[in-house]
Amino acid sequence: MGELNHETHGSFGWLLGVLDGDEVLVLGECRCLHMTDSVPEWSREAAVVRALCVPCVGVVGFYMLCVSADCEAEVGRFVQKHREPLTRMLASDVCASAHGVAVTALKLDGAPTELRATLSAAVDVSAAARPPRSEAARRFREAFVGLRARATLSLQAVCSADSAGPQWMSSLRDGCQKLAEQIASPELHYFAADAPHLGLLSPRTPKQLTCASLRGTDCPNATGDGDAEDDDEHEGGAGGGHEVGAGGGARSKGKSAKAKKGGKKSGGGKPRRGGATEAIDTATTRTLEDLSTREIFALDLAWLASAPLSEHVVWPAAELSPSRPDETRAWPILLDTLVFARTDDAIASALLLLRAKLLEQLSEVSKAMATAATDAAAAASLRPTACVLRPTPHAPPVCVVYLLRDKEDESEPSCLQQREALHARLCLPNDRPLLRTSFALGVAARGSDARIPGLLRNVHVGLGASGVKQGTPALVQGSYEYYHYLQWTGHGQLPKPYDDNGWGCAYRSLMSIISWFRLQGYTAVLNPTHYEIQKRLVEHCGQSADELLGKKQWLGSQDVALFLENALGVTCKILECPSGDDVAGSARALVHHFETQGTPVMIGGGELAFTLLGVDFNPDSGDVRFLIMDPHYVGPDDLAQIHPKWVGWKSADSPTHLGTKLFSSDKFYNLCLPQRPSSI
Repeated sequence: MGELNHETHGSFGWLLGVLDGDEVLVLGECRCLHMTDSVPEWSREAAVVRALCVPCVGVVGFYMLCVSADCEAEVGRFVQKHREPLTRMLASDVCASAHGVAVTALKLDGAPTELRATLSAAVDVSAAARPPRSEAARRFREAFVGLRARATLSLQAVCSADSAGPQWMSSLRDGCQKLAEQIASPELHYFAADAPHLGLLSPRTPKQLTCASLRGTDCPNATGDGDAEDDDEHEGGAGGGHEVGAGGGARSKGKSAKAKKGGKKSGGGKPRRGGATEAIDTATTRTLEDLSTREIFALDLAWLASAPLSEHVVWPAAELSPSRPDETRAWPILLDTLVFARTDDAIASALLLLRAKLLEQLSEVSKAMATAATDAAAAASLRPTACVLRPTPHAPPVCVVYLLRDKEDESEPSCLQQREALHARLCLPNDRPLLRTSFALGVAARGSDARIPGLLRNVHVGLGASGVKQGTPALVQGSYEYYHYLQWTGHGQLPKPYDDNGWGCAYRSLMSIISWFRLQGYTAVLNPTHYEIQKRLVEHCGQSADELLGKKQWLGSQDVALFLENALGVTCKILECPSGDDVAGSARALVHHFETQGTPVMIGGGELAFTLLGVDFNPDSGDVRFLIMDPHYVGPDDLAQIHPKWVGWKSADSPTHLGTKLFSSDKFYNLCLPQRPSSI
């Protein structure tokens, strides 16, 4: 979302956050898209923002473009004129707070001004100091716990030849109503995979069980259902909380011994991967993503057909009784919702919020299906899918409902128009995908391929300065994986290291580049093996089978570009450098590439290949350093051994593993610069 300014955020929008004591924590913002005569359409905006925001996070203020020199007076006039609808728009606790409404006054030139405004009869506007977003996000993580539930429900509706118009609408409403009744039923329970000691939870959970219990800091001896020894099988839900996306903090230092050892959960079944069976050592965790279970706990929905526990736990499913069995059709509906609650709130209260949000999301799905399809035949290909997304690291998550179509590719074209509107509302760039379902918190497709053990990601993080005085570093944008000699290859076909020592450096560089496009959500293509790369180059790119297929044959930058274009649809620019001196002379072009495209660059020349992750360049002195990720490494995936020899800042004269210069004056170099697809 970036720093607030009128060019990217428009002239008016909402500040989203929470009230922490008497202080407003602003966590993000969203643009106001429904305005008439420079005034928000209050009802429409309230409905849209309510659907987007997770419970507990709400509108705590607004931002507006001020055209006069006296921003305080201009804001005061706006608040005075629209106090009543503004009060309805704001979170109730903010209206009652002595702190007042948070306001950011944007200017045509200069930095924005932070203000606060009271909603009393005598409107008062004054300057205010608020913590920066990163600090606000940290405090939010400390004070709140997220509860997330994902479930695939089965919606049944009459689908006969004449089920159109009113009959279809009535059947759709009936099916959704039956699902809603089951979600609201006392038979529906929740299970926190990361806190199995709590057992099955419901809105009727004893009040002394607080949300802090999920951290293991408040574990009363109220075992209840949690100590049941039944061997019931829990079917999948959101899975272990480890799959929730980035942004969690080191929140739970005191998990119970039972949780750390993966104590038996209610309903039996195998312990979930990465949930209660693995304790996270906060001293050695490398990224915030590894700590995500401390922020958001994933809950499975457990539908108990009878009490006490039945033999099986099943998902809610509407059951209709049409005159003929062949008149019904089932639609899988993926619900995915998230609520936040304060750590001292009762879990039962938080589950009531979660249930209300599930019902609200189901209603949204029903309305969307009714709008998109006037009969059952038109609705046959619909796949209603809800997802929780966090488009930027410090922003609050948002809940979105999409109507996907069967057999869509990963670009999800049926929801393009909806994503465009969401990008505009959330002030996101329009040249990269951030809101596709593959970006939902916890979707495995965005993570490292679990079948390849030990892959390191973003290995340049933690390196020291380049050594260029007064330089401006330009680095790769986003995540990637580090591939090098003697690793497993491709997407896991070979159960042992693959020996490509001496010839596979360009293949490994290509794999790292492909991982970047996969992790940024541009493609679902898994990393290929060496043979698959050769096969595609032969079958689709005109390479000679006799010279390449099944051979220990080097690849060049042109080969990498051909593969990326054919397999991923990614175009590449080739930067030709007749000598190593010309690579250093291309520093400006490389800075421009990393600032505008942000993709890893493959460098080939002198029978060697490297991956370039960034440059640090001083245009006045001409001094330049290259951030090199070397695929020739043959050791274990251990950063202590990799930094800084194999991944680090290098000069053109730095030695390679062969003892030659990184960029020799007597060698020809081609640089393959993949271009970021301009799509969302």
